Amino acid sequence: MDAASIWAGEHYAWMPDRGRYQNVETFTAQVKRVKVHGLRKAYRYGNDRRTTMVRFEVLDWDGGEFAEQRIQEEPARQLVETWSEYFSMHEEKFEKHLERKREEARKEQERHDHEMMFRKKLQALGLDLDNVKFDRYSKTISINLDELRRWLNLITVHNVNS
Repeated sequence: MDAASIWAGEHYAWMPDRGRYQNVETFTAQVKRVKVHGLRKAYRYGNDRRTTMVRFEVLDWDGGEFAEQRIQEEPARQLVETWSEYFSMHEEKFEKHLERKREEARKEQERHDHEMMFRKKLQALGLDLDNVKFDRYSKTISINLDELRRWLNLITVHNVNS
């Protein structure tokens, strides 16, 4: 984006670590919404000419609260376009991205609920949960061998006494 067309107080799409000729037409989740606070010219190490630097804060996608509570300073070329232009060009992809995020959050909550249910049932059976390990990704439960022996002895003693 041309540094002369950047104005303080406006919202822009920022692509971190964007190269000089990187394509901005493709949608990427790395692009963040920012609010510009100001510009300045500065010499950077290895450059003969001055670079326009932009001070900004990172916002949430909807433009609400600040995602990061600090002001950053990056080269102006990392601002790809105004947020409204970027959003209108990629609105459908943006909605799919949000839907994927919601689905991931729902699945994560479901996994957490299942794990809590298993923990309660195992605790009700008399297992010490400090010796039980849950692996969400491989969907396995590991029980310490000594704890398993102790628990099996309790079951056999309980069944014999019944």
